[in-house]
Amino acid sequence: MLPSGSPQGLEVIISLVIFMDRNQTSGRTKMSAAVGFPAAVRWFLETIADRPVVLGRKTRDSLPGSLPGRLNVVLTRNRGYEAKGCLMLHSVEGVLEVLAGYEEVMVIGGGNTLRQFFPYASRVHLAVVGHRFTDDFYSPPRYWSKNWRIGDRKEIRRGNGVPSDLTFLVLERINLAPS
Repeated sequence: MLPSGSPQGLEVIISLVIFMDRNQTSGRTKMSAAVGFPAAVRWFLETIADRPVVLGRKTRDSLPGSLPGRLNVVLTRNRGYEAKGCLMLHSVEGVLEVLAGYEEVMVIGGGNTLRQFFPYASRVHLAVVGHRFTDDFYSPPRYWSKNWRIGDRKEIRRGNGVPSDLTFLVLERINLAPS
């Protein structure tokens, strides 16, 4: 949780959920590849369990429907866009205002949505696959890791049905000023 004295003044925990390759880039290919990693899918579902999710329109369109059991908020500039089971909001400030009563909000993508929420994030749930993919469209800000500490780490090694090494990290922001 960000203290009220922080530049953001937020009481809600804004968490980014990112699946990336060993080159620290994320994209549609990586998210699609995650489906081939049952451990990554399990991690994702456990990470977002019972929490509201924020996603961009393109990410919402890539899903077969809304994510069940939670509030789904779509951040879009398109005021005519509708998606069943989702709340449409049109600015980061609007999202922060509407979700202010929640303990933790999970921002799950895409790249533009992650970029917009990065300055407000106090936690990153990061899955890193030890493989290199193409179709890269999101990288965290340069030198972003210097402002974060690892709060939790779990590693799964390649083998026994796991096609590549996986590392799951929970990063906590130590410098509360925006990156």
